[in-house]
Amino acid sequence: MHQGGGVRTRLLATAALLTALAAPLALTGCDPGGASSSSTPGATAPAAAAPPDPCALVAAADLEKVLGETFEQDSLGPQKPGRRVCGYRTNETGHSAQIAVYADASGFQALVDAASQASGAPTPVSGVGQLAVRTHNQLLASFGNFVLVITLTGLAAGDSTDKALETLGHTAADRI
Repeated sequence: MHQGGGVRTRLLATAALLTALAAPLALTGCDPGGASSSSTPGATAPAAAAPPDPCALVAAADLEKVLGETFEQDSLGPQKPGRRVCGYRTNETGHSAQIAVYADASGFQALVDAASQASGAPTPVSGVGQLAVRTHNQLLASFGNFVLVITLTGLAAGDSTDKALETLGHTAADRI
């Protein structure tokens, strides 16, 4: 079901959560040339491992299987360093899904804290990464060196959305 008034609130909460996670990425202490601010002159910081492809972790077919709707990949604009995002939408209902993977897991607790403020206490989810929680429309999981965030927009909060988030989280974890 589409909930018009709540969609904007959830989108703003999602933006706040993504901003909270992105902040540690901006404070890595590296200059554009790659030298770490704490390294000796001439030394370069080790290259961070690229986060996994979010479109490979959760595909449109996975969403269709779990939610019973036809999803198409949606362009989300250019990717940013340390973050990869894949979006999907359905034309029938306006529901959407965003799968984001961040290369730096140090902001995970800030992300969980922001989710708690936006949606109340998150529910722990077992079997997805090292630590995972879910809110009424998001699953957040830490995999040690990266974070996975699955956001479903436009769906009514409840058992079916909770189950969908957990199923999609397990699907992504199985592909890592």
